[in-house]
Amino acid sequence: MKRAVLTSGHDTMEKVYAALAADLAFPAHFSPNLDALWDTLLRDVEGPFEIAWRDAAKAGHKIGPQFKSLLMLFADLAEARGDFSFRRR
Repeated sequence: MKRAVLTSGHDTMEKVYAALAADLAFPAHFSPNLDALWDTLLRDVEGPFEIAWRDAAKAGHKIGPQFKSLLMLFADLAEARGDFSFRRR
């Protein structure tokens, strides 16, 4: 199973995008924005896979309003794909 692990150090969207792209082997055409993240996670990442985020709340304070959008994206993705899971600690 593929797995991406985010930590409190992933406290900007740029760091989140970079970590996910590296850990989940995103295609070269990936563009760092929420729409492209959705498309890539939905269509381009072979499952099963998981994203785990340690100290997510700490990172979320620094990320700001986009953090909530990111969490909603992960929740929607879990509903859309039976082979994806998101864990937040």
